[in-house]
Amino acid sequence: MKLLLVDDDAPLRQVVQILLKTIGYEVAGEASGGNEALRMFQLNPGMFDGVFTDCEMPDGGGIELINNIKKISPMTPVIMASGKAISGDPYGYIRNGLQAGAIAVLEKPFNLNLLRQALEEAFSGKELAISPL
Repeated sequence: MKLLLVDDDAPLRQVVQILLKTIGYEVAGEASGGNEALRMFQLNPGMFDGVFTDCEMPDGGGIELINNIKKISPMTPVIMASGKAISGDPYGYIRNGLQAGAIAVLEKPFNLNLLRQALEEAFSGKELAISPL
């Protein structure tokens, strides 16, 4: 499966790319923000089997990106992650992410098993919210 990886933190993108490769996924494109990712997706939506995006980025946020991707390709699975504490969903990230069409919302830092579970669920078509707390 080929993914579009979106996060404004370049070192974190590198770590996530390694984790994804470890569990059998390929990063077919990387973007540092939602606007850049949307441009990449618009140019070739068939290039990506799914999207893994951060929630808050200076160049367009994850929820806006999810909304736009779903307009282009409603069946493309999207997983969103947030570096803010989301246990209990005080910022509404889980609710808003799932309403926008995310399959899962992960709390950073996440481990390899949690990432694997979210991706397996994303590509099985199930909707869930995942938080390690």
